[in-house]
Amino acid sequence: MKEKSDYWEQREKEWITSRIKKDQSYLDKMAERYQVLIGDIEKQVNSFYSKYAIDNGLAMSEAICKVDKFDVKAFEREAKRLVETKDFSPNANKQLKIYNATMKINRLEYLKAQVGLELVKVTNKEQKELDEYLNTAYLDEVKRQSGILSKHKSQEVAKKARVVASASFQGATW
Repeated sequence: MKEKSDYWEQREKEWITSRIKKDQSYLDKMAERYQVLIGDIEKQVNSFYSKYAIDNGLAMSEAICKVDKFDVKAFEREAKRLVETKDFSPNANKQLKIYNATMKINRLEYLKAQVGLELVKVTNKEQKELDEYLNTAYLDEVKRQSGILSKHKSQEVAKKARVVASASFQGATW
């Protein structure tokens, strides 16, 4: 009788290990998609800062500081005046370069906000995939358990799977 008990214990351990691996694989794929997206955005923003820094012989931190502190609204009128009067002195060119870099970076920041909206869409898709994953995992477990216990009506339990999979767990609702 001891051997039979060991068999079922080992079988359960293998099942649990298998579920943990599947769960981790799902999470790894989700995290990878987000990391790729974040990396692409950061590369674009950094390339604009880098170009401005190189063009002006600045360290990256100095370029970021100058662009961040530059007041676009206050300079718009001045930029218009410089262009109209064709003032392309070294000082005017320096200010126009900061203005142009700031405008490009602000555009990228706007694009980041747009990407944020796209992230919301991706998150909604992830939510649907996660719901499906949890329901499938739950149904797999119900089928497995009903085979072991032989007393469950798996069809009746399967109808309630969505309720179980979307229930609150330690304060988190899926």
